[in-house]
Amino acid sequence: MAARPKEINLNKPEPYDGNPAGYTDFANACRIYLAVNKGIYVTPMHKVAFVLSLLTKGDTKTWKNNWIKDNMDEDDLKE
Repeated sequence: MAARPKEINLNKPEPYDGNPAGYTDFANACRIYLAVNKGIYVTPMHKVAFVLSLLTKGDTKTWKNNWIKDNMDEDDLKE
């Protein structure tokens, strides 16, 4: 069995608050982080979950919770 890749220790993107002025910086920070850790975040769901984990402020928190409710179910939580 191959060893699981280790996550490269970069600064994670700052949580995004929904301000349009900060979107490009947030999106680019996520792209860089996911690119250097592509061995960790290998599926689309891994990538989506990583970005969703950073939506913790303001309107983005509400948007995240609605997205999870509309797009995930109990099967997504099973291994």
